[in-house]
Parts: sequence; structure tokens; C-alpha cells
Amino acid sequence: MASNDKKLSEASTTEHVSIEKSADILQATFQHYFNMAMDHNAKAATTTNILLVVVGAIIAIIGHDNEIKGLVDSSGAIAVGVIGIFGVVWVRKQQERYHYWQSIALQYQEELTKIVPLLKPRNAYEKHAENVAAEEVGPILARRIYERHLWVTLHVLVVILGLGLFLISSI
Repeated sequence: MASNDKKLSEASTTEHVSIEKSADILQATFQHYFNMAMDHNAKAATTTNILLVVVGAIIAIIGHDNEIKGLVDSSGAIAVGVIGIFGVVWVRKQQERYHYWQSIALQYQEELTKIVPLLKPRNAYEKHAENVAAEEVGPILARRIYERHLWVTLHVLVVILGLGLFLISSI
């Protein structure tokens, strides 16, 4: 066992990774972590779509008898509210995970820009990208409204809908 440890120690001090290989490793690692971040964005979107279909089905059941009153309608309204609360928490958690993995990915990208001098850091491109987006869709959508806020707002509206349905069904 000791001889293997000694060989590993000697190998790590005598071997050198070329700049090209280091760049390849950093790029692959960046891509891996960025893909993990984007996966959480996709999870938030997919779950939201599924929850909205379920909410639509519950609302259809509530409205089936053309009256909003009674135990079934109240239970459905509570279910809509609970689904909305779950949606808010789920989307926020996916956003947290997105930012976690994106942060790691960007650190690898920064390391890559240090060893490949022709690469510009991310912030060198951001201002131009913001300007292009603002010209395309307008400055309010490009600079003030973020996707992460829209997802949460949508789920908050579902909570409000559930609460409203519950109040109406209780009267």
C-alpha cells in the first residue's frame, strides 16, 4: 500500500498537464456544470406545466355542476392552493440549484479565460447581449422582468385562485 501511495505522489509531482489539455478539461467541466444548471431550469418548467394541467383538471371538476359551493368544491379549491404553494417552493428551489451550479460553472469559465488569453470573460459579452435583447423585445422585458420572477408569479396566482375559489365555495 505504501509503495502505491509513493508512486502516486511521485507521479503527481513529475507529470505536467499541457495548457491545451487544461483548457479542454476546464471547458468540459464548465459544460458539465452549466448543463446541470440548465437541467434545473428545465425541471422547473416541466413541473410547472404538469401542475398547471392538474390545476386545470381540478377547476374543471369544480365548475362541472355550474355552481361553486359545497365540500367537493372547497376541497378542490384547497387542492389548487396547495398545488400553488408547492409550485412556488419547487420553482424557488430549482432556481437556487440553477444558481448554485451556474456559479460553479462560471468559476471554471473564469479559470479557462486565465489560461486562454484570447477568450473574453463573460462580462465582456453581457452588455452587448443586454442591448441586443432590449432592442428586440424592449428594455422592460430585457432588463427588468426576469424569468425566475415570472415562474414564481404564476404559482402565486394559482395560490390566489385557490384561495378565491375556497372563499366563494364557502359562502
